[in-house]
Amino acid sequence: MEIEDARLEVDQRVVARLWNWTPDALRDNARKGFKAEAAEGLDPTGYAVSVFAKTRAPGESISSFLDRVCEEIREYRVAKWVALVPEEELVDAGFRINLNEPPKDHYDIPVGSEEDSLRVDDLSRVFGTYNRRRMPK
Repeated sequence: MEIEDARLEVDQRVVARLWNWTPDALRDNARKGFKAEAAEGLDPTGYAVSVFAKTRAPGESISSFLDRVCEEIREYRVAKWVALVPEEELVDAGFRINLNEPPKDHYDIPVGSEEDSLRVDDLSRVFGTYNRRRMPK
C-alpha cells in the first residue's frame, strides 16, 4: 500500500524512519542510543528508536507534503529510502513519539526498558504498512 493512500489530514503528523526498519536494525538503533546517553553521563530509563516527524500544513496536498517531508529530512540525514507512517497508526499500535531535538523535528519512539524485550518487531510491522519511498537526490 502507498502512503498516499493513508488518511493524512491537515495538522496530522507523519513519522519517518530512515535507513533500515527491520527488527534487528531498530534494536541496534535503540541499543546505540541507550549506550550514547549513558556515555554522556545521563541515566537512560529506556530504549528508543530515532525518527523524524512532520506536520501537514493547511492547503498542502498529500503529495506536496510527502515531498516536503523527504526534502527537509534530507538536510539532516542521508539515506536512499524512508518508511513513512501516520503518527495515529503508531499510537494505535501502542507507541508514542517524544521530541528529542536537535536536529529539528527529531523524535524518539520508546520501545521498552529491558533490552531483552524491546518492541522492535511490532514497530517494524507498523513501518512496513506502506511501501518504502525513495529519498530525493
